[in-house]
Amino acid sequence: MQAPRVPSDLAGLTRTLTDPDPVLRGMAALALRDMGPAAAPALPALAAALRDPDTGVRMTAADAIARQGKAAVSVLDALLTAARNPQEHVHVQRSLALAFAAIGPAAAPAIPILHQMEAVPRVRFTAATAIRRITEK
Repeated sequence: MQAPRVPSDLAGLTRTLTDPDPVLRGMAALALRDMGPAAAPALPALAAALRDPDTGVRMTAADAIARQGKAAVSVLDALLTAARNPQEHVHVQRSLALAFAAIGPAAAPAIPILHQMEAVPRVRFTAATAIRRITEK
């Protein structure tokens, strides 16, 4: 029996984000991250993956969203919702902060959440950097 493979096309990767196997979901998110701006049509699916039960999938989905730069503003509400989870793993929190930073000034609604994230030692510097990127003129 052959191991399942992650598709290489955008549509297949987007579908794989909902696969029952968390390893495949994570690999799909990684592939979408590596596609950079070409993965923009997958933003809604990546935003949905921020609610995935697997920490690695959530983290990598946030990383893939961050790679979209300012275009990620279209999923800002999903990023804000994910960042408001006080039980979220620090790796995911850092990836969310990176996504806010990539969006830039349009992510201003995230500043209060980022200030809360600064209280978490392993997230502090990433959150502070995101605040600077959002507020720089």
